Amino acid sequence: MDRKSHVFSEKLLSHVTRMDSPVCIAFTDFESGFKPQNHILGLILKERLGAVFVDDLARADLLIYSIFGNAARSFKGPRLFYTEEPVLPRWKEGCYSLTSLRDGTLSGDRHFRFPAWLNADYIRRTGHIEQYSSVPGDILNRHEKFCNFVYSGGEFREAIRFLETLSQYKYVDSSGQLLNNTGMIVKDKVEFCSRYKFTIAFENYASPGYITQKLTDAFAAGSLPVYWGAPDACREFNPGRFINARDFRNHAELVRYVEHLDRNVDEYLSYFKGPLFDEGQIGVDGLLDEAALFFKKIFREGNAGRQPASMEGKDEPLLHGGVFMPRYDDGKPWTVSETVSPSQKRPLGRPFNMAACIASYKRVEDLLRQILCMMNQSYPHLHVFAAVKGVSAETARRILLPHVQPFIDAGRVTLRLCPNRNQLTNFMDTVRGLDISSYDLFAKIDDDDFYDPDYFRHVADFHALLPDGYSSCHRGEGLWLKRHEGYPYLEKSFLLALGPAQIMSRRVMEDLLAWETDRAAMKEAMYRCLRQTGFYQFGFAEDQLFQTVMLEHGCADIAPYLKKRGIHSHLIMQKSNASIMRGGTVSEEFRKMQNGASTDAGNDEHLVDIIHSDWKGCMKISNGRAIRLDGPRDEADVLSLTGVEITLKWDKWGVETFTKMEEGAYRLRKKEEAAFLQSPPHASSLIHLRQQDWTDGLCITGNRGKRLNCNDGGEILEYSDKKLVIGWDYWGKETFLRREDGNYWFSSYSFMAPDSSIADEYVIALCGAPEKPWLHSTGRPVIRIRYSSWNLEDHLDNMKRDILEFLAATPHAKRILLAGRAEEAVACLLLASCIKKRYPSVRTGILGMPWNVGPESRHTEENCPQEKRLRVNPSLLLKENRAQGIDTCAYAFHVSNSNPEQVENNLRNLLDSLQIIYNFSPPCGWGEKDECKGAKNFIQQYPEIFKRMADCCFDDLKGKSAPPEYIDLNAWIMEDR
Repeated sequence: MDRKSHVFSEKLLSHVTRMDSPVCIAFTDFESGFKPQNHILGLILKERLGAVFVDDLARADLLIYSIFGNAARSFKGPRLFYTEEPVLPRWKEGCYSLTSLRDGTLSGDRHFRFPAWLNADYIRRTGHIEQYSSVPGDILNRHEKFCNFVYSGGEFREAIRFLETLSQYKYVDSSGQLLNNTGMIVKDKVEFCSRYKFTIAFENYASPGYITQKLTDAFAAGSLPVYWGAPDACREFNPGRFINARDFRNHAELVRYVEHLDRNVDEYLSYFKGPLFDEGQIGVDGLLDEAALFFKKIFREGNAGRQPASMEGKDEPLLHGGVFMPRYDDGKPWTVSETVSPSQKRPLGRPFNMAACIASYKRVEDLLRQILCMMNQSYPHLHVFAAVKGVSAETARRILLPHVQPFIDAGRVTLRLCPNRNQLTNFMDTVRGLDISSYDLFAKIDDDDFYDPDYFRHVADFHALLPDGYSSCHRGEGLWLKRHEGYPYLEKSFLLALGPAQIMSRRVMEDLLAWETDRAAMKEAMYRCLRQTGFYQFGFAEDQLFQTVMLEHGCADIAPYLKKRGIHSHLIMQKSNASIMRGGTVSEEFRKMQNGASTDAGNDEHLVDIIHSDWKGCMKISNGRAIRLDGPRDEADVLSLTGVEITLKWDKWGVETFTKMEEGAYRLRKKEEAAFLQSPPHASSLIHLRQQDWTDGLCITGNRGKRLNCNDGGEILEYSDKKLVIGWDYWGKETFLRREDGNYWFSSYSFMAPDSSIADEYVIALCGAPEKPWLHSTGRPVIRIRYSSWNLEDHLDNMKRDILEFLAATPHAKRILLAGRAEEAVACLLLASCIKKRYPSVRTGILGMPWNVGPESRHTEENCPQEKRLRVNPSLLLKENRAQGIDTCAYAFHVSNSNPEQVENNLRNLLDSLQIIYNFSPPCGWGEKDECKGAKNFIQQYPEIFKRMADCCFDDLKGKSAPPEYIDLNAWIMEDR
């Protein structure tokens, strides 16, 4: 069936015929990109009335114009005013209008009510509104989610207030430009809304007849609209097909009714039983018929030879900027009031008190410029809170204070010197411990960007239009400051200005300050942040967490407001300038949600001025170490650090204590000047160390140790006849335990669990060597365990304890895959047995590389202490477990140039126990004779293939597949290419 037969009824074909001669019609003053052939008017005029569209106004018999320009003023012939906005026409004799409004003053002869919703693309395509089935079963199957809010921008104050109230009952997905909380912008609104039970369909203006596609989009999607707007909407559509907000006294009562329908399926489904148009209502076909007849009447009456209209009547001519239709006000307390002009002061209440919060790291010159610029802001109710990081007290005193002290004395600036921490804590240091109860809004100000002198005045005017307690951000066009060969220039671009333009309410700041010390609350907030995928895809930053909290309390985009008022220099950002917040000593840890580090003083970074008897300089202190930044690169351990003194243990001499002076510098105590550690804690001695990769002697002199056969050395942190702890100069701290042979054997253990506890599939990656974790390509949360493979017996209890504790806190876990190399096979088996005994319902599998572990293992004989050897045969252990009803799936990962028969021969002891054998035949020059290292190289080079292997294993654990016994990974690689 063609489009014409969809859109036009038989009634129209019988009553409306083409004109004897084509009528030439021109369009002007429409929105940019308007094409009449893509508009419902074009289909009526051209395809059924035979009109011709022309671009030259001089050739037009009739001009149809709208509200986005002034070209219509020069046209002398008949004109027709068209708009989908709630704007009233102003008349001159001989002119016509098409609007969506119902008003008694509009002439019935010259005005035709043409609803805005008629131009919906689905009506143009199909000729009707509803696009989805209204069968109850289909509705319930389709509705996966609760409610949506899709708005592109504008002043939808009533909709925002209702969204805020409804969100207190259940989370509402907002996927438009306004208040977006899903990280995606909807492209097909109808398809998106079809998955939701309810759709918020609030107009931005409440006038009789002004019904837009906000209501019909919900009808088209088969979602129940919650509608507020035109008071006569029930004249247009069946009142039993939508929730009319005007039937309720306030938002709270409306929300209670939505909650009731959400919990009562039968009552909810009753809204889909009746027709969309009730008896006596015109409907789509009737409106299109009448519109075509109205145009034919115009063609017959007024434009033969384009005679000028008579000048009878004294009304003003039709202008594109006609007055707005008066808002309908039914007197209810929640009806929106007229918008306050931005140029006016707030009619009620005091002005906003604003705090400009600046956290600056190292860039003292940028901080000074920014403070001075903030002091030049036109908005008077502003206070600057600055946290100075990465700057010593003397530097701040000599560079910052001479310029900033007058503003501090005047009570306009609060300046504090703080240690550098993580991204969140650095910002919160601006107001930490201060009374912020008198401030309404908190602006996150970057020290290197450029803010308009009226920046805070624009913010205040915008927030006067928002509900109380709302925050704001900026998502729109703006200016970048870039440089080419050092020369600065400006470039217009889209600014996703999350950080530099964030304006936070006091509720947001109070939440962030409270969560900083509440790990559970912060972890939950981080999960909510990660759900907003649009934020996380660029890597986590504190801005994204702030934005999440802002959206939860209510947030609006200021960009459309600025664009409408022609404000183009609100904010100019610097391109490729390192952020002040990226210098945190634990920023990576915080990005992984190790938020407890924010309250751990040991992670703070301090810059202090030191006055020694022989020199004066600046030192950086972090992670228990002090490094001199000027002169010789002397280093020391920090034995103590308080607000009054620092005690350092120098690598090259002894212990010294420095006392803080009034100006902030630390001076060496007189009695300890030239102090030297004359009596070392350990007499000179020689011991033997056994690492997994080397064996060497260690000469201990004083508090230092040095290997005999290389230049490696470090500080002796603990030394006894049972244990040695050494802090190596170049790679960190290690522990060695003395064995019966008198040697000190390396011993390490760490358990690193993922922060997410909501997954149902996990990978346990074991690494029995002193190197970085290697497994990271499974697409699932990974539990990482590092230990000494020769010291497995010592650490096995720790492993079992930590894994069982993790699973106890992770009730969602259903399937676990343990993965390791040859040395980890025994540990994987023992841990899988432990898991199955405690949690029989959890499916466990083991992926080994390879599994032919026998007495020839490289750590079994010469490198492993006799008393710590675990002589466990993987094949026998698997069979014993299965005999006891402990079923663990086993998968072999084999890297060799062997053919399938040789691989099976290598694994002959395990064939009865394996579900899958993966084999990879490396190309020439792979460079690794050790098959375990070859497997590691394979994972690094082919992460997607390894993820496919893991998926296959998990499918087997689910019982979804009957996998082949042998899989050639080289074939997979060729398929992938």
